Amino acid sequence: MNDAADLVVYEIATRTATKRALPGKQAFPMLGSDGIALAYLDWNEVHPQPKLQAYNLKAGTLANPAADRLVAFVEYEAAEPARPAVAGNTIEWIANPTGATSLFRAPLDGSTLPARAEGLDRLFLLAPAPRAAAEDPGFTVLGTIDYTQSTTPRLRAVVR
Repeated sequence: MNDAADLVVYEIATRTATKRALPGKQAFPMLGSDGIALAYLDWNEVHPQPKLQAYNLKAGTLANPAADRLVAFVEYEAAEPARPAVAGNTIEWIANPTGATSLFRAPLDGSTLPARAEGLDRLFLLAPAPRAAAEDPGFTVLGTIDYTQSTTPRLRAVVR
């Protein structure tokens, strides 16, 4: 009851599946580079299909779903949906709750609050594709559109 969809963790070495049972609907899991941290999209209410216009972005560990925490409530109204992405142990997402589209970042472990990436003002942003590198903080590639100049998307790299 009140459990529309759960994430299932499958361990290849032991061939065991473990259901992460939580109320509501969870989907689109993303595993951190440590193999323990997990982020996913969550809808408290039952929806016939996951809606990418508004969802809870949650994070936790594979082993303890009861301790998962809210990273952010994400609102993103656009013709093309944009899912969050994880690189290393950082999650990034696009949101536009005030009308301006922004890129946000947060560590999966919750050690700091989500932060808005700077330098992308007045641009419409498309889904992030982050890259983590062991020797540096990494970067994210995303499509951007500056409607004052063109309607053609351009790729842009943003350093973390």
